[in-house]
Amino acid sequence: DEVLIRELRESIDPAVEVVEMDTDINDPAFAHAMARRLHEHYQAWAACRRATTAAAGKEERAEAGAEAAGRPHALTRS
Repeated sequence: DEVLIRELRESIDPAVEVVEMDTDINDPAFAHAMARRLHEHYQAWAACRRATTAAAGKEERAEAGAEAAGRPHALTRS
């Protein structure tokens, strides 16, 4: 186990978070910790998605307004 953990630590991308627990994979504490981390990652992803979607919607509304007013906009086609 020590060799595996050492090799993983040396070869894994430093941007990847490594969390070590003194349990095995079948321990309920491990399952709860993994579920919490998954939930945290999902919440962060969902917040980013909402922000991206809101920004895209704002851009689409601005382009539609420009088109309705007869002004050129980013999606004008010849």
